[in-house]
Amino acid sequence: MRCLCLILALCLVACGDGGDLIANRMPQAFAGFDRAVAQGSSVQLDGSRSYDPDGNGLEYRWYLVSAPEGVTLENPTNVQATLSSSDTFQGTITVALEVSDGPVISWPDWVAVSFVSATSLARPTALAGANRHLRTGEPLILDAGESAGLIDQYRWTHLLSPAQDRRAIDDGVTALLSDLEAGLHIFGLSVRAGDQWSTMDCVSISISNEVRQDPFPDIRIEAQTSDSVTLIANAVGQLSWALISSPDGQSNQLDGQGDNGTRLEYRSETNGTHLFAATLSNGLSDWVAVELENSP
Repeated sequence: MRCLCLILALCLVACGDGGDLIANRMPQAFAGFDRAVAQGSSVQLDGSRSYDPDGNGLEYRWYLVSAPEGVTLENPTNVQATLSSSDTFQGTITVALEVSDGPVISWPDWVAVSFVSATSLARPTALAGANRHLRTGEPLILDAGESAGLIDQYRWTHLLSPAQDRRAIDDGVTALLSDLEAGLHIFGLSVRAGDQWSTMDCVSISISNEVRQDPFPDIRIEAQTSDSVTLIANAVGQLSWALISSPDGQSNQLDGQGDNGTRLEYRSETNGTHLFAATLSNGLSDWVAVELENSP
């Protein structure tokens, strides 16, 4: 009897180890990020970020967790499927994705798609957070949680780094970066709701070995027309202004006005996003993106 129990125990342990091994080699489904779209429209679901640890090819299976009237799912066995709604349907649909490498099927991953009225899809607002100081070696957490709108995509861009080794950052409401070199880093955030992207918002991060508390300049838009903008920066000390980029590829130093050069008037005949910087003599800088839309 003791031998039989020992054999059974060894079998259970072996099965348990085998179960862990199978779980570790299981393909992983990724159905994408939740989003909001206008009712009556179609949205493409993308499972291309699913993967298999063994590098095997994958088969895809999309399916509706619930199937209300007015909603259809096309190409459910392709890497990309299409979800559509009727003109009258409003609500949130959950779609599941499973992937298989042949012998093993993944756990399902879910994505929620909200069909809302077109008027609810107002242009979103990106908020990248406050400019701040960090000590060398301290990790940086970027947080877009204060952004406004029915947001279904958050895009971070590393615009400036001291040695121009800008990091690639995955889409997401937050991002964690470590081992950033000392100096000034600028990050831009753009968010998308449906088919509309926000104007970019920028955040400045100064990294040094010392504990710094000196304030950053703070730019705000005083006035804007279709082809001009007036910027004001709160700052202690002399400011220098620069056009970092524009749709026609121009970048150059600009002349500020008033006390310490804290006021900038700018006019352009080129439509699109213009990126400006206001910089103090100590190297601290604030950046702002402005979209100019000249009338035809």
